[in-house]
Amino acid sequence: MDKKQPLQMNFSMIFKYWCCSLITDKNMETFMITEDNRFDAVDKLFDGLDQIANNSNVEKQVPEVMERLMGLKKEGLLITYPTKKSKYTINSFVIRDYLETDSDADSDNVDNNSQIILYPMFPEDAQYGKLARHYTKRVSYASYGCRSNTITINMSFSSKETPRFLAHLFIHELGHAEAAKKEGRLFSKSLKPPNERLREETDMWTVDYRLMLAIGGSDYREAAKKMAVEIHQWCCKNRKCPDYRGRGIALKHCFGDLSDIDSNKERDRTFFYYCYLMFVDYCFDREKAKEIKLQIIQEIHPHII
Repeated sequence: MDKKQPLQMNFSMIFKYWCCSLITDKNMETFMITEDNRFDAVDKLFDGLDQIANNSNVEKQVPEVMERLMGLKKEGLLITYPTKKSKYTINSFVIRDYLETDSDADSDNVDNNSQIILYPMFPEDAQYGKLARHYTKRVSYASYGCRSNTITINMSFSSKETPRFLAHLFIHELGHAEAAKKEGRLFSKSLKPPNERLREETDMWTVDYRLMLAIGGSDYREAAKKMAVEIHQWCCKNRKCPDYRGRGIALKHCFGDLSDIDSNKERDRTFFYYCYLMFVDYCFDREKAKEIKLQIIQEIHPHII
C-alpha cells in the first residue's frame, strides 16, 4: 500500500443484507420504528465512519482507531433488533448480516466467533418485551456488553446528531470490544474489577480526545488549546473553573454543525473533559497523568467504582 495515499475504506459500499424480512406488511403498520428506519440510521453511522476512516490524519495520529476499523472490516458485522416473537427469533431479537467479511482477508486469520453485533436501539423498542425494555432504560448514548459481544447505540440521536457523532460513539465501544477480545472475555459473564474497568474507560477517552484533535483541524486544535490553558490556570494557579457553556461549539469541526440545544449542552461537557484529559497528558509525567485521568473518568462515570 502506498502510504502517501489516504486509506480508503468505504464501509457503506460493503453493505450486505442477506435475509428476507420476517415482518409482514400487516405487522409493519403497527411498528413505530420500521426496519428501513433502523437500517437508515445504521447507514448514517457508517457514513460517519467512512468520513473518519478516510481522514489521513487519523491513520497518522490515532493508529488505534484504524486498527479497530480494520478489524471490523476483516471480521464483518451483524445487526440485531427486537421484533414480535416468532419461531425465527431469539428473545424477540432478529439478527441480520450488515458487513460481509473482507474477501481480501486471510480466511485463516478471521475469527467469525468474535464477530461483533450492533444493536441500533430506539426508545420505542421497549414495546417488544423485557429484554428490549432493559436496553432502552439502561443505554443513554452507547454501551458494550462482552457477554453477547454487542454494541448498543441509542439511535434516537440519529435525527439530532451528525453521522460523525454516531460514528465516534461506535468507535469508542469498538475499543471496549477489542479489549474484551484481547483479554479473552468474549461471551463471559464475569466483570472486570472496578479499578480495571476504570483504567479501560480512561484508555478509551484518551483515544477519543486524540481522535478529535486528528479530525477537527486547526480551528478545533486552537479552541482545545485555549480551553486547556484555562484548565491549567484553574488546576495550578487557583483560578476559577473555566465556564465551558457554549464552548462545545468547537466540536462542530469534528462532528459537524448542530442545531439541537440539548445536544449542544452535552457537547459543551464533552469538550471540557476532552480538553481536561489533553491538559493532563501534556503537563504531567506519564504515571502522574494516569493517576489524574483515572480521577477525571471516575467523575464522568461514578457508577464504575
